[in-house]
This record gives sequence, C-alpha cells and structure tokens, in this order.
Amino acid sequence: MNAHYAHLTLNHLPLAALLFGLVFYVLGLTRRSEGFERAGLGLLVAAALLAIPELLTGEGAEEVVERLPGTTRADHRLIHEHEEHGERAFWVLQLLGVVALIAAWARGPWPRAYRFMRPSLLLIGGLVLFLLVDTARHGGQIRRPELREGYVAPAHDDHDEQGDEKEGEEKKSEEKSGTSAH
Repeated sequence: MNAHYAHLTLNHLPLAALLFGLVFYVLGLTRRSEGFERAGLGLLVAAALLAIPELLTGEGAEEVVERLPGTTRADHRLIHEHEEHGERAFWVLQLLGVVALIAAWARGPWPRAYRFMRPSLLLIGGLVLFLLVDTARHGGQIRRPELREGYVAPAHDDHDEQGDEKEGEEKKSEEKSGTSAH
C-alpha cells in the first residue's frame, strides 16, 4: 500500500468521527445525557487523532499523483490548494480535539468551566466541519474533473449509441443460434 492509497482510504475517518461526535454531543446537551456527551467528546478527540495519519500520508500521495500520466499544471495547482486547505483544517481539528479533551476532564471538577466550553466546542466543531468538507471538495477535484468549477461535459457522441445497438443485435443473434463468444 502506497501513501496515495493510504491517504484515500483514511480520509473519511476524521470527517465521520467529527460528524458522529457533533451529533452525539448535541444529543447529550439537548437530552441532558452524560453518556451521549462523553461519547461525543470522545469522538471529537478521536477525530483529531485520526487526522494525524491523514496529514502524514498527504505528502506521499502528492508525489504519487504528480507522477501519474496526464497530470497537468491545473492538477498541480489543485493539489497545492488541497494541501493548504488540509493543513488549515488539520490544525483547527487539533484545537477542537484539545478543547474536547480538556472539556471531558473538566466536567467533574470544574462544571462552570465546562459549561463555558460548550459553545466553543460547537463553534469550533462547525468550523472544522466546514473546513473538512471544503478540503474534501478540493481533493476530489484533483482526479475528478467533473467536480471542478466550470466543467462542461463533452458532447454526446452518437457513434457510441450505434455501437451499443450493434452489440445488442449481435448478442440477440448469438442467443438465437445458441453460440456465444464468451
């Protein structure tokens, strides 16, 4: 497994942990459920930790993609933008993880301090969610041109339809005669 494969495989984990963490945390606050709050805080810390291997594999993934045939200057620009967005999201996510860890610890001994941290957790969490989705969008554009702004699909080629029709007719005649090329 190379860094590119690892980067693509791991990139969903911090976002999923963040989403579930925010949902559980909000459920804990609205239902006054200590279990949901703790689970939410734990998932927010986990999201920050899961982002570390994602950041560490990014440089290797960049090197692999830059060497792929057909990589253009536009792709290089997109890679750089994705990297910038990713680093920004990473550091804000690390901040969220630290605040969530302190909040989990402060719940018992300092309930007033913990209550003060609640809005901060939600605010930073919302910001990180936006940053991660934006980073993912930039990452997707690198090898998926249809996700790029201003993309225009190529004109439909009638030749393909005729080729498909011909294949269908050949298949029907093979079925009738009982022969098959497969």
